[in-house]
This record gives sequence, structure tokens and C-alpha cells, in this order.
Amino acid sequence: MKMQTEERRAQAMQDVLDMFASGVMPEAIAHSKLEIPAAFPCSRWKGLTNRVLWYLYTSLQDRSIDARTFKQWKAVGRFPKKESGFYLWRPKLVPREDIEDPGSEGFMVIGFSPFCVHSYTDTSGAEIEELTFEPKEAPPLIEVAEKMGVSVSYKPTSHSIGWGSYSPKQEDISLATHDEEVFFHELAHHVHKLVLKEREEELQNGQVALQEITAELAAAVLCRLVGRATAENGFSFKYISGYAERAGLDPLEACKTVLDDVEQILTKIEEAS
Repeated sequence: MKMQTEERRAQAMQDVLDMFASGVMPEAIAHSKLEIPAAFPCSRWKGLTNRVLWYLYTSLQDRSIDARTFKQWKAVGRFPKKESGFYLWRPKLVPREDIEDPGSEGFMVIGFSPFCVHSYTDTSGAEIEELTFEPKEAPPLIEVAEKMGVSVSYKPTSHSIGWGSYSPKQEDISLATHDEEVFFHELAHHVHKLVLKEREEELQNGQVALQEITAELAAAVLCRLVGRATAENGFSFKYISGYAERAGLDPLEACKTVLDDVEQILTKIEEAS
């Protein structure tokens, strides 16, 4: 998708900055998150520990996040490979009346016990519906990621890591939402890496304030350049304000600090589009 002229980029950037300066923002609406359909057993797993373990043993190892017990796989005609499973934890419940006063109701947790689950990737057998989260339509500028060799995948997050992430080492983007602004943000991180490399610098790991401000400002401008509504700008301002505070800067001052890098990011994306 061609993003057109340098003048149009400059105007889109100015429009965003003017909106930030005015303080008159659309309501900051949080991005929607991908949810696992209730029909899949893993949608019912509770607890931060289980969610993190599940994420580590599936998504981070390029396995399907559809994981089930041996009995659950057997019920749909699939069977796990030997030694392919990993363990999660479930509470051990006993009736309260066994511990407290006779006649009391409900249950008490007296500990936890492990149970083994297996990813769809490590099973074979009957063909069943696979758990996928690809959007019906690819987001604008997906061709830029493809040309730059960046892989893009969609999957729910297992813990509070936000709506998306970019790995500088693997050069891949993982998205937990179909909202295009998040894709633009993560794509901007990758292109920022290229900009920094040209001046013999590196993109730092982690949530570095000025890097996050750079990516979010670029995403806000990209939303305008591809013809998306400006409602996302309310979220962008809130996001940038949070990181600007960490850096000890006013939000508008923070944007001006990263303006040169943002302009270079937009130029590279246009050249690749």
C-alpha cells in the first residue's frame, strides 16, 4: 500500500502533534484481545503460573497453544507422542465439612497437584479443527513486513505482556489483537532497529521509554496515512504520556525528542510499501 508523498507524511505528523498539543483527545479505548473459544479446554485454565507455563511450552517453542490432557485428546481421536507433555497445576479440593464444622458448605483448597497436557503440535490422529487466530483480512502494510523478512503471527497472550511484541533477535512480531495500530507499533520497532543500525546503534531489549514513544508516534501517524479513523490517537496519547513520565518529559516534548527517528521510520516504510 503506497503511502504517497513526503508532504502527506509531514501533514499527518503535524496533525497528530497538533492533537497532542491541544489536549483534546478521543477517548482512549483499550485494544481488543484475542480470546480462546470456550470449546477448547485450554480456555478454562486458571492461574498466572499455569498461563505462563502454557505460554513457555507452546508459543515460545513454536507449538500450537491448543493443549489438552491425554484423555481429552483421546476423546477427539488424537494421541500424544511419548514424552511430549508438560505439567500444569490444579487445586486439590475437599468439602469444608470434612475440615471445619459439620454442616458447612463449599470446598477448601488444601494444595495443588500436577497434571500433564500436550500441544496439538505433538499429537497425531484424526483431523480436527485447529486453533487459529489469523484475521480475515491482512492488515495494511503487511507487505512491508514481508519484504523486510519479518514474520507476523496472531495468538492470545498468556500473561500481561500487552497486545503485541517484537523480537529484535528473531525479527518476528507476535500479536494478541487484530487492531491494526498494534501491528503498526511493532512494525515501527523493527524499522527503528534498521534506522539505529545505520548509525551503528542497537535497539535495546525491554520497554525502553524513548523507543516505545518512537514506535507509538510512528503508529499514530501510520493510522492516518492508511486512512484509518483517528480514534486510536487517544490511546496513543495515553501510551506516550505514560512513557514520557518515566523519562521525565512532557508528552509533546517527548514526541519532539524522537521526531527525527520517526520520520526516518516512515520514510523506510514508504520505500518498502
